[in-house]
Amino acid sequence: MHGPMYEEANDDDKRVYTVAQIAAEFGVTRPPIYRHLAKTSQPQADPSRGDQG
Repeated sequence: MHGPMYEEANDDDKRVYTVAQIAAEFGVTRPPIYRHLAKTSQPQADPSRGDQG
């Protein structure tokens, strides 16, 4: 859920929500949001190429 909110942009390609706003929406501090974003932004393994992940 955090990823789509973080990636949402307006017409000027600026983010609609800050990490602080997203954290407040979910009732957490910023570090858990950054950890979640770090996990979801890592490249996924591609089994067809023999990637281990």
